Amino acid sequence: MKLPYLIFAVYKVVMQCVNLFQVLSHVIDVDTKYVLIQNPPCLPLLAIVVLIKQLFHPNVKLVIDWHNLNYTVFNMKFQNLNHPAVKFMKWYEKTLSRKFAFLNLTVTEKMRLFLIEEFGLDAKRVVTLYDRPSEVFVPLKSQDELKQIVSENKEVFEGKYDQKTDRILVSATSFTEDEDFSILVDALAKLDKKLSSESTTSAKGTIWTVVTGKGPLHDHFLQLVNSHKWNRVIIKSVWLPFDQYCKILRIADLGVSLHYSTSSLDLPMKIVDLFGAGTPVISLGFDSIGELVKQGENGLILKDNKNAQEMADKIYDVLFDDRAKYLKIKQGALKESETRWDDEWDKKLWPEFALKDQ
Repeated sequence: MKLPYLIFAVYKVVMQCVNLFQVLSHVIDVDTKYVLIQNPPCLPLLAIVVLIKQLFHPNVKLVIDWHNLNYTVFNMKFQNLNHPAVKFMKWYEKTLSRKFAFLNLTVTEKMRLFLIEEFGLDAKRVVTLYDRPSEVFVPLKSQDELKQIVSENKEVFEGKYDQKTDRILVSATSFTEDEDFSILVDALAKLDKKLSSESTTSAKGTIWTVVTGKGPLHDHFLQLVNSHKWNRVIIKSVWLPFDQYCKILRIADLGVSLHYSTSSLDLPMKIVDLFGAGTPVISLGFDSIGELVKQGENGLILKDNKNAQEMADKIYDVLFDDRAKYLKIKQGALKESETRWDDEWDKKLWPEFALKDQ
């Protein structure tokens, strides 16, 4: 059984390389000035681009857009940085980027410093270009717009949503191993118990939690949800069309990011989208998250990523208990929504790539 599978795996990789080489050989021509690739993934794409550059188009300038480190993502499977496969992946992206990249774009300053100090890249050729939201993510304009969005999403808001007392949480995910949803479910269970124990005359209402996305651990998430009996928390796991996803972010009171970076050097795009919609966030803590989420200014950061009680307390505090604190992080998120991707590009890279008059 092992030999035929091994042969198939090798054959699949070889054919992928051949197909990529054929496609890129036609796309990259004598008029090509730059080739931009994202990392990860970089295997085998980076090697193939370098090969085409060296063989046919030496004047092409390779630009690598670093969103994470490929070898740390690869290490999720092995959990051992000294594993030969992981060490090879690190050598691969380090060597090829150092020798052949004309420019390197990073999503955080910490990643920029890592590439300079650990990979030996030329500091002049590494630029931090923060991800910013596109124009489709915009803040809520009015309460009438909120009512309209709620009415459009009957699959999510099956019951009666009360604008005055209810709160909306939203979390986008790909349901992969780098996101632990057990902490969110446990935190919501604690919130449900707290809200259920309060007087029925309390002005505190229901927490509507919208989890949108698909992925391999989706069924496991549903099992966690179904293991609890819910009273004052409603959890909806749905796949939303993109336009509705943008609108749901717009009406959310708080976003939740459970992304934990494999390298501690990247930033989750889902938080960027939330800020584009003017929605504050609660995020897990890791080394570079402070470059995006400012504690108490546009969101909240957990001190202990495994502490569901801490998450529950922070959510309850800003959504039900401390209105002034919530308004502060809401204003911070709205301020973040004012800076867009084009602003970041024009400020950092437009002079480099602008077409010059002949």
